[in-house]
Amino acid sequence: MLQQLWSELASSLPPIFSEFRADLPAVEVHRKRDQTILSAADTAIEQFVVASILRLDDRAVIVAEEGTGGRQHDGSTGRVYVVDPIDGTAEFIQRGHLEFCSVVCVLEDRRPVAAFVLAPELGLDRTPLCATVTGPQQPILINGQEAQLAGNTWLASATRSKDSPPNNIQMWLAEAGYTIKARTTSQTLDMLRTAADISTVTDMALPSFDVFYRRDQKIWDGVAGMCLARAAGKLVYGESGNIRDQVDLDLTVPEPTFVSTFVAPRAVAQKIWPAAAPAASRA
Repeated sequence: MLQQLWSELASSLPPIFSEFRADLPAVEVHRKRDQTILSAADTAIEQFVVASILRLDDRAVIVAEEGTGGRQHDGSTGRVYVVDPIDGTAEFIQRGHLEFCSVVCVLEDRRPVAAFVLAPELGLDRTPLCATVTGPQQPILINGQEAQLAGNTWLASATRSKDSPPNNIQMWLAEAGYTIKARTTSQTLDMLRTAADISTVTDMALPSFDVFYRRDQKIWDGVAGMCLARAAGKLVYGESGNIRDQVDLDLTVPEPTFVSTFVAPRAVAQKIWPAAAPAASRA
């Protein structure tokens, strides 16, 4: 069923994006209470994705960023779909900017087991780039082909909210010799680039990251990336250095948020982040 859902979304979403992008000045935009941007496209795409899920799974439990799916229980057991209609809305509303995507992640008993990420204009010649994982122990596919995993680039995504000061992780990464991306575009796409090498399927120069770090990461910005990281063999850590393989959040609250998310190979985590060293050595 998930393969069918991914295929339907991959074919149906690009025309919807194109319609909105064809007349960006007409797209209604406002800021939410947390100062993030909400556009009419976010609402329309979320409604479409939720309806697509329900057509295939009419009992689906859906946690969607703009609230379309409702929150039927805390997700402690069973299957939950987590939906982010547009990750990178600030990029989406700017003509010529391409780092935005639609995201669906499937949790089974709180474990991210499948993911769908569609960047509608990021591929070659501004065609869609679609990354999927169809289930546990399955590889990352990019446009249907098994992805090459991210290599050692000495690059790190350690973005932070506007006006937030650098944190210890960024200082440790800099001291270790990493070049750091601090500007936020799409957290999900940065996590995809931490898991897979997409440089051969994009026109933009988008090399892989060795490490991803983000404080105060909302669930819809992080769970698909957790799934992709696990599929690539990288470890995901929480704030205390514990290895995070489950979503330890209350899904009934309006904005379920991880204190922090750190993704890296075991050896890198042991060297860069002191809190992760004990957990990494046990993994």
